[in-house]
Amino acid sequence: MKKLILNCILFCGPLIFIFLFFLIDDPFGIIHKDKCLAATSEDMMIIRKYFKEYKTNSRSTFIFGNSRTHAFNNYKCGEGTDNYFFDFGCPGESVLNIKKKLNLILENQDNVKNVVILIDEGILENTDNNNRFYQGPVYNHTPQSSNVSYLTFYSNYINYYFSDFFFVKHIYYKITGNYIEGWMKDAFKKPGSDINYKCKSYPTLADSLLETNFQEYKRLFKPDYISYPKKEITIDKRDVEHLVHIKQVLESRKINYKIIYPPSFHKRKIEYNIGKFLRSCFEENFYDFSGVNKITTDSTLNYENLHFTYRAANMMMDSICLKVNE
Repeated sequence: MKKLILNCILFCGPLIFIFLFFLIDDPFGIIHKDKCLAATSEDMMIIRKYFKEYKTNSRSTFIFGNSRTHAFNNYKCGEGTDNYFFDFGCPGESVLNIKKKLNLILENQDNVKNVVILIDEGILENTDNNNRFYQGPVYNHTPQSSNVSYLTFYSNYINYYFSDFFFVKHIYYKITGNYIEGWMKDAFKKPGSDINYKCKSYPTLADSLLETNFQEYKRLFKPDYISYPKKEITIDKRDVEHLVHIKQVLESRKINYKIIYPPSFHKRKIEYNIGKFLRSCFEENFYDFSGVNKITTDSTLNYENLHFTYRAANMMMDSICLKVNE
């Protein structure tokens, strides 16, 4: 019996040590950390931030969509500090996530005035988060904004922890403080290695170089401008139901809302059937910026082939405001 117990301790001891390291240091930030070592679920982080702030710093203006919404963060929709967007956008977003986050906010607040929603090809091809491309630590959505269970959400990160010996790299780095780039870079970046830039004129170094030295921007950031084969995207019936629900909720609460189809770096026009549906569903609240326009013909308004700059976001919002005021 003693030998059996000893063998169990010898077998389980290392595993217990690894799990304790996972729980205490929280490398993915899914337990208690807001600043973590590895890529984490932005969805979980932004929901966590919302619940920390909404009672004491209640916002009335929100934007939803994928990571392209981040360009709108500094746009002010009116007078007062609460008119800056609370950005609920996350990588790998689906219409389901947008619907659930909107419902989450409206369950907790009565003062929501303005909502902007970005809908693009990436969102429409990721119906209910089932697209294989949007998988991994950054793309995981919490049970609060998706159809996954808490067991599935947390077990995904345990799987990531044991994949490609992530746990070995993590434990070695935390114990020794020694970062071996060739071995660890695919698991996590060297802490503190991100380029920090502070300037009154530009929010980031990338924005500064895009506007002042485009050649240097391309040399330093090596943007991906590759044009990938165009896919024929259709709206799944589940997304149709989600979008109709979103419209009904927004209009029943008399919330000022805009649906934006953002520009494509390669000037691709919205699919005919998608545009037809969105126009018929949201009518005058739908704004299409796809195709050839000032944003898509100016490379300095795009960080790469997917994300546009804050100047591009400002141009879109200014255009909407001018149309509304005509």
